[in-house]
Amino acid sequence: MSQAHGKGVGSRGARVHLQTLEHCLDKGDLMDTVKVAAALIWRDDTVLACQVASGPFAGLYELPGGKIESGESAEKACRREVEEELRCELSTLWPLDHVSYDYPDFHLSMEVFACELASGSEPQATEHSELRWLSRQELVEVQWLPADAQLMSLVATYWRDLRGDH
Repeated sequence: MSQAHGKGVGSRGARVHLQTLEHCLDKGDLMDTVKVAAALIWRDDTVLACQVASGPFAGLYELPGGKIESGESAEKACRREVEEELRCELSTLWPLDHVSYDYPDFHLSMEVFACELASGSEPQATEHSELRWLSRQELVEVQWLPADAQLMSLVATYWRDLRGDH
């Protein structure tokens, strides 16, 4: 009989090990991880929301951003993705949060940056069906991608702290 730490394979110890393995599988620990950078872009007292144009999440809103390429920093990826998706530049950005979310087919690891546009930059909807500047109230009224939804709720809750309005 095979022994593991003095317990047989059919013992409680093996069952606990199998339960732990099943838990890991259920939690997506063995799924592919997609690393992305996202921009929470502020202008005046609003945040930019981008409506997904196609695919299974069409019609939902997301933060602009995308995959971090091999050897690229999250900050650099954020700037590059905003330039590619929105045809505009960021002046400043600072780390805001990290979001982990399990989609059915992959695990998302998202670095979120609070950002401001460079002077004269105006976002263009090149990959999205609509761009909207949302107030604090509107932020929780639109339907966000699942990975963005909880973050947007927190942003609305801590709006004044994030904006420095005291």
